[in-house]
Amino acid sequence: MKFFAVCISIAAVALAAGCAKDREDQALVMRRSEPPTFLSAELAALFGQRNFSARAEVTSHGSTSIGDFSARNGSLAFKAGDMSALWDALTQKAYLFSEPLQAYAPMRAITNEIEVLAKEDGLPTRFEIAGSGRVVILNLSKIRPLAAGTDEFSIPSGFKAYETSESMLSELDLRRRDLIRARDQARAEKYGTSRAAEDPAKLQPPPRY
Repeated sequence: MKFFAVCISIAAVALAAGCAKDREDQALVMRRSEPPTFLSAELAALFGQRNFSARAEVTSHGSTSIGDFSARNGSLAFKAGDMSALWDALTQKAYLFSEPLQAYAPMRAITNEIEVLAKEDGLPTRFEIAGSGRVVILNLSKIRPLAAGTDEFSIPSGFKAYETSESMLSELDLRRRDLIRARDQARAEKYGTSRAAEDPAKLQPPPRY
């Protein structure tokens, strides 16, 4: 009897962990689809022609993501996970890049209101950025010279062009939902049961900025 109770407990823990993993996967789909709209002409103007790279902490909607931030001659670049973005000083446009899709698209132009909260040796390092109903706290640390040969300030060769970042993100979210659904189906077939995970197709689309 005691052995049976232990087995039931282990199964319950495994089921709970699996459900939690599903929720994490679905939340990840949502979080990764939010473009870094804080890259803008207003932010670039605060750095002028400075060239540097830094560790970036971006806090929005109660969650924080970590990435790499770079500035070069008025252009800005940011990369976190498999998504990256560029504010191009020459064209005065922002672009979003997706490694999984091997694609890029222009981001919608947004006017940001920026308050500088801190500086380091005259360089702004902490900001409150408000635009299109979204407030972002951007914190830069570990400031260092920009490495030679840095290529994040150009559109990668061979990347497919999407007309808008919204259409590219919709395609990316669709593929991720399909992957989650396929994984859950394979798990159900393997163990002969289907856990009541929330259908990824019912997830609401992420907010577009």
